Amino acid sequence: MAFHYSRREFEEDLNVAEAFLTTVVSVGERVRREVRSGMQRSGIQGEIIYVGSTNPDRLTAVIDPKSPDERYPCDFDVGIVCNRDVEHEEKARILEQVLPGGETREFFGRLERHQYINKFPVNVAIFGAQEAGQEGPIVYSRQFKLSPDQIKDTRRLRLFMMRNGLYGGFTRGFKGITLEQAASVGDFEFILNNFSTEQGLDQEIVNPIDGKDLVASIHPDIKRRTKVQSTTYSQRGLIRAVPYTIEGWQEDHSEEFTFGLVSRGEDPYQLYKKIDKFIRKTLEKMGLDKNYSHLVIPHYGSNEALLAIPDMNGSEKVEFQERFRRRWDSAQLSK
Repeated sequence: MAFHYSRREFEEDLNVAEAFLTTVVSVGERVRREVRSGMQRSGIQGEIIYVGSTNPDRLTAVIDPKSPDERYPCDFDVGIVCNRDVEHEEKARILEQVLPGGETREFFGRLERHQYINKFPVNVAIFGAQEAGQEGPIVYSRQFKLSPDQIKDTRRLRLFMMRNGLYGGFTRGFKGITLEQAASVGDFEFILNNFSTEQGLDQEIVNPIDGKDLVASIHPDIKRRTKVQSTTYSQRGLIRAVPYTIEGWQEDHSEEFTFGLVSRGEDPYQLYKKIDKFIRKTLEKMGLDKNYSHLVIPHYGSNEALLAIPDMNGSEKVEFQERFRRRWDSAQLSK
């Protein structure tokens, strides 16, 4: 258990992490100024709303002090809510004015402008007045509030999940909203004690906007590893002390075939889906039908991808890795 430490030491790291939030606030203010300036150039009026963990009213973001320039970068998701309806073509034109140095892309059926500012990913989308009323993250940011204690516990949970490779909706892990809603019903101790029980991760954590169960989409491997690490804390008072890497992945999948890859310049969610497809296609070519797990950990400018496949003999491991890497290398060259 050399990679684990006490709750007191964890709290010391969290205090350092919170000191880094001054940088997040500063970048958030800069983003707001640039977006406002772009709106003025475009001649539109509207409200600027931050959704997610960098929302200044909640600010549940965490920068791990053990890897402040690497893993799980804080991103700024910004919604511009206009006081009128806006057509698709006009959105594209406005977004070019808002972030002139960025690129426009389609994401979950909506236009977004993406750019890095001070190495932080920034995503801006535009919504008409009526459209914004149907957009869950916008409604959530307007309506949902956390107390100072709940904000602190959300940060604790986020750092815990990041340290154990359990965080991120893009990899079917714990979303920020899931942790915020968990912290709204119990503190850090209560949540981890609950997650350590057999029924803990079968209980719903409900999105207050649409009533959906936020736990239902979490990958079974994420749930399994959450229970293991929560039990380590509830029974022994120990928390993972270092960022999650291939070593942690191998420890968590000690009976399985594991390996890792690095990808640069890809959206973590799209990469997660691509790897899932590559694994399935490779297993099909080999005539194998197996369960498997994979994980994507975003870094600044790159992503770490981790794979685990059970019940493989030596020749199958070699063949799988060769076939998978051919697909991977071909995809990297075609980017």
